[in-house]
Amino acid sequence: LADVLVTDYSSIMFDYALLDRPLIHFAPDLDAYTADRGSYFDLRERAGGPVVDTQDELHEVLARLDEADPHWQAARARFAEEFGAYDTGGAAAAVVDTL
Repeated sequence: LADVLVTDYSSIMFDYALLDRPLIHFAPDLDAYTADRGSYFDLRERAGGPVVDTQDELHEVLARLDEADPHWQAARARFAEEFGAYDTGGAAAAVVDTL
């Protein structure tokens, strides 16, 4: 398992947020992507971790992760609650039981 996830706006952010580990969004094309394809929510407002636009910003966030992460713990918890509240870890067993 990874100690930190660097992703863009991929759906893996929802699963990884449930682990309560640092999450960084590297999305230099976020504005163009959302203008073209749309989005269900504003990632910059509701992200569970920093949203960075450049490699320099990404390197800076990674270098200061230990000191910056406590700031993001509450945001990550809100994100996990909002998007993963129904994930109990027993989905496969529930399907088998239903069948």
